[in-house]
Amino acid sequence: CYLLAAHDPTDDTVHLYRAIYRRERTITQHVDAIREITDVWPDWIVADSEDRGSRLTMAREHDIPTLATRKGKGSVRSGLNHVSERLEPDASGRPHLFVHDHPTMKPVIKEFLSYRWDTMNSKRDQPDMPLKKDDHAMDCVRYLCTRLASSSTFGAG
Repeated sequence: CYLLAAHDPTDDTVHLYRAIYRRERTITQHVDAIREITDVWPDWIVADSEDRGSRLTMAREHDIPTLATRKGKGSVRSGLNHVSERLEPDASGRPHLFVHDHPTMKPVIKEFLSYRWDTMNSKRDQPDMPLKKDDHAMDCVRYLCTRLASSSTFGAG
């Protein structure tokens, strides 16, 4: 999943407005699709750190550097908290995360609506974990919100 997002620093609101959600593609096919829908190149791209080889290929062969997510105990729960904070209405009743209605966003909206907690989680050291099924877009949203929470501005480091 590749999400295009815009950050409005005046009110710290994130707008998710386009997506690529495809399976069983090569890195080159993904890069071609990304370039096709990206009219303004992003300040940064956050990627799943578990796929280091793909990240290196994107950087070396396609000139698309990415920032890795931080992994570790509690990182999923922490990331979900960042997403929840943006979805929670502020004092004026507005959330700070919007998913725009565009045909490419249908899989993202579907994931938001079907996201569930894993009630059968047998890992006692990691309670309150989401069900690991059809969650690629939600992972992207979590990485983005975590990155924003750790940077003072959208384009920061």
